[in-house]
Amino acid sequence: MSVTKKILIVDDDEDVILFLSTVLQDRGYEAIHAMDGKRGLEVAKAESPALILLDLMMPQKSGISLLADLKKGFKAERNTSYYDNGGFRGNRNRSGIIFSKR
Repeated sequence: MSVTKKILIVDDDEDVILFLSTVLQDRGYEAIHAMDGKRGLEVAKAESPALILLDLMMPQKSGISLLADLKKGFKAERNTSYYDNGGFRGNRNRSGIIFSKR
């Protein structure tokens, strides 16, 4: 029996969460989500996901602030890469972060 890897999506846009969840689940991953940075930190601590897809501009706690908190707990600074989720709505000013732990 293989273990399904959890991927946490932290984004305040329900359409982005739905799209990413669908893509990830179709590829065999367990997609979990949070709608803001504060809840994202709680879920990350509780669920210990293999990968976090993180929006930068969110209520409660920005993605930048959440990333700083995650780096303290996951020691994965060198594994951080970036993606741009602004293309979902044509807003090129929105960006996100992909944060992975080994």
